[in-house]
Amino acid sequence: MMLAYETQIAIVGSGPAGLAAALTLGRAGYDTLILERGRFAHGVANWPVYMKLFSTTDLVELCGYPLAIPDEKPDRRQYLRYLQRFATDHGLAFQLRHEVRGVEGEDGRFIVRGVAGGDVPFEARCQKVVLATGAYDHPAALNVPGEDLPKVSHYYTEVNDYFGRKVLIVGGRHSAAETALELYRAGVEVTICHRRAEFSGLKYWIAPDLANRIKEGGIRAIMPAHVREIRPDSVVIQHETEGPLEIENDAVLALTGYHPDPEFLGRLTLPVDEERKQPVFDPRTFESPRPGIYMIGVMLAGNISGAIFIENSRYHGERVLEHLRQRGFKPAAEPGA
Repeated sequence: MMLAYETQIAIVGSGPAGLAAALTLGRAGYDTLILERGRFAHGVANWPVYMKLFSTTDLVELCGYPLAIPDEKPDRRQYLRYLQRFATDHGLAFQLRHEVRGVEGEDGRFIVRGVAGGDVPFEARCQKVVLATGAYDHPAALNVPGEDLPKVSHYYTEVNDYFGRKVLIVGGRHSAAETALELYRAGVEVTICHRRAEFSGLKYWIAPDLANRIKEGGIRAIMPAHVREIRPDSVVIQHETEGPLEIENDAVLALTGYHPDPEFLGRLTLPVDEERKQPVFDPRTFESPRPGIYMIGVMLAGNISGAIFIENSRYHGERVLEHLRQRGFKPAAEPGA
């Protein structure tokens, strides 16, 4: 059995950037279909359970659709519910558990191929493709022995998973710092390892809090240093000046960032800057080197942490729309119909 779809524009990914692009293009009269490999808003759904966004509601609203909550900043649950309402109220067409494996053809005559539900092949015939796959599914690896041990994770969930354990956090940006503080306040024994001598990119209210906890000894910081080996009951850390040291350890959180899937982009014959792990694209139009295929959202940042987020990627669909109009690509219906 083969599942078959037909649309003007196939959008791969159901995160905020993909959803906003679908509505932006839909309002202009284009027929769109969102293809999502996992759950709805898969990346957002995988955020830490009790995560609260740093941005206020007005900065993460999509296409003028109000995020009506009593709080100044939404948490994971509130934002997921908002995205669900956004898709439902605007009648966005989407298919979940549809993993795209490749895109055949050329501009104006594409066939998106993949697998639905794990084993059912599908194809979606379309004229344009917009990739909004994010990067959260592909963490930056430490590439050290023992990284495949069960105690190692690249994703923080909630405190209870680590309560009563000796935890090493690897990383020096905001997610690592905030996680260290949250675990510390729950009574978890926390060590943080960072390859640089100082932290960078921390929010103004996080930086002094972390510095004070380290100064008073509540959180142990080993830096500049890097992990050399992860063992079942310990971790070997190479300090830049003091040499190797081994610490007792029950769990490792490698919060070292994420990047778009190079294998997926390779299958689509889309080049990637190897140093930055960043897809090659036209920053004016978001079109890839392969005409008719666009890339939007967090996937464009590569390993440049903090460059692209909901606040700015929610407008990426407008840039795509502008380019489609410049190219004379006609919508299936009258705008707003």
